[in-house]
Amino acid sequence: MAIDRGHGNELNIKLAGFAPGAEVTVSVYTDTSASGGPAGQKSVSVKDDGTCEFGAFPMDAHGAYWVVADGVRSNSYQWAGK
Repeated sequence: MAIDRGHGNELNIKLAGFAPGAEVTVSVYTDTSASGGPAGQKSVSVKDDGTCEFGAFPMDAHGAYWVVADGVRSNSYQWAGK
């Protein structure tokens, strides 16, 4: 699983190795949040090859962002703005 910058200030999320056809809950986290909890969540359907790629979760402030998909954590992406 990996994330990088997508369109504008949105994260591009690439899932791989999940069960084909599974519904996966993806949560985004950031070190810019005082709560420490997820800053957003989205459920996605995994394709027949075990992958899913989508854009979501606008980055609102400079800092580190990462996602957790059914317990699997991605790399961190450092957002520095435009």
